[in-house]
Amino acid sequence: MAQLKIKGILSYPNLFTPKKITEDSDPKFSVSVLLQKNDPQVADIQKAIEVEKQNAFPSGFPAKGKVFLKDCAEEFSDRPELKDYMVIAMNSAADKKPIVVDSSMQPVMDPSQVYAGAIAWVAINTYSYNKAVNKGVTAGLNGVMVTGEEGELGRLDGRPTAEQMFGGDAAPAPAPAPAPAPAPAPAPSAVHQMTEAATTSYEEYIKAGWTDESLIANKLLLPPTATPSFA
Repeated sequence: MAQLKIKGILSYPNLFTPKKITEDSDPKFSVSVLLQKNDPQVADIQKAIEVEKQNAFPSGFPAKGKVFLKDCAEEFSDRPELKDYMVIAMNSAADKKPIVVDSSMQPVMDPSQVYAGAIAWVAINTYSYNKAVNKGVTAGLNGVMVTGEEGELGRLDGRPTAEQMFGGDAAPAPAPAPAPAPAPAPAPSAVHQMTEAATTSYEEYIKAGWTDESLIANKLLLPPTATPSFA
């Protein structure tokens, strides 16, 4: 018996409630894991299977014997997107519920976090069986640690993502806050309007010692609020 930890893409996860695989079978917990054919883990699994074959069947593995590592191109010929993957199927008895945790080692209570297409580490043990009409090497399911990642195949259960379901109905982004009102322009400087009696500019009179009051008194400067009149 070999103990292995495998990282791959979950498929058909049934980890929270035991179910019957066939009508006449006992209910079990089960899951499958997809691995790319060039994944180094595939060779490790094949080696463990060969060791189990030699130990359990020293006279030779039966021609119709079964193993738990299979080629998806043969198992799922109607799924061309899986042709470059191997699949591992494993299960455990109804009274041996597998441990299911997240990457922080906290128990996962929400089954929706463990979906087909999620990436996870799976702890298994290999063993052989030798019955009259059923012989081979299989894997027992001990525990699963979901990583929070999703595999390159996306969701395999056909369930749409939140973006696919509601992306077009999401509330629009709030409008940007209006720009602050511009600061009021400074009041225009006072305009000194000279009368026709003035012989030079306002500035020259000021330089000469005149004041606004004296200019107004001598009718050389219009009062600030006065309307020009030269009558």
